[in-house]
Amino acid sequence: MWKKGIKIIVITTVIFSIVTALSIENWSQTAHGQLPSKTAVILHAINNNLVSLNTNIEAPGFLSPDSSSKDQIKKHNITISVEENTKIPVRIYHYSDTDNAPVIMYYHGGAFLEGYGNLETHDSLIRSLAAKTGAVVVSPGYRLAPEHIFPTAVEDSYKALQWAHENAEKYGGNPDKIAVAGDSAGGNLAAVTALKSRNLDGPKLFAQILYYPLTTFRDVEFDSRTMYDRGYYLLSKQVMLKARNSYTPEEEMWQNPYSSPLYADDLSGLPPAYIITAQFDPLRDEGELYGKKTA
Repeated sequence: MWKKGIKIIVITTVIFSIVTALSIENWSQTAHGQLPSKTAVILHAINNNLVSLNTNIEAPGFLSPDSSSKDQIKKHNITISVEENTKIPVRIYHYSDTDNAPVIMYYHGGAFLEGYGNLETHDSLIRSLAAKTGAVVVSPGYRLAPEHIFPTAVEDSYKALQWAHENAEKYGGNPDKIAVAGDSAGGNLAAVTALKSRNLDGPKLFAQILYYPLTTFRDVEFDSRTMYDRGYYLLSKQVMLKARNSYTPEEEMWQNPYSSPLYADDLSGLPPAYIITAQFDPLRDEGELYGKKTA
């Protein structure tokens, strides 16, 4: 009897191994070449919500501060008022001996959605920016969809900029030398904050740093949106539609320059922009076009 049981276990294991190998092979195949097996498994898990992105991912070595700089970095977790009876969290990193340093407002990515990105998922990046640049890095935890729709995140982001301008000196920062930065959804908010600050004669910014920013919610036929929408590159069309439907549920919101800065009537007078796009990214073309329009 026990021999029959062992045979069943062996056969089951072999079948499972074959099915797994074939599945990984299938996940590895993309229109632009074959992914490494480990990468394919990770991206498949992320794309199918089998793992959560709501974790603190350590930065790669070239971004991570060395042990000596860690001891000099100060971290502050505070809250600031954005409207009556409403506060949002803000995280600040700076060197302990910082004085008159530039200030970087960093807006985290995550599709504007609860559970996709927050101060914890981007903590390593926030800390590393402070360590590598010597700047005071201020990152607001703006309110997220679906509970908070457009323009709540925009308003929170701009309020945080105003707060930083008024309080930068307390942390060794120079209120007259502030830049905005962000990735993906955060890149959108950084660009929009720069636009809003110009329109409202707010704090003067010396730069905007946009990492693969989303620059429009409109239905535009960008090649990159079509070619790289299958989820092999972390961002899928499904997630993009979910973000739009949750953050900007009304179509008229897509036309607003504070959601779609790519189509703002006037992009002059903005701070110089440094825009980084990824080759295999649905957001690539709109990021590059925004760079051309703001040049």
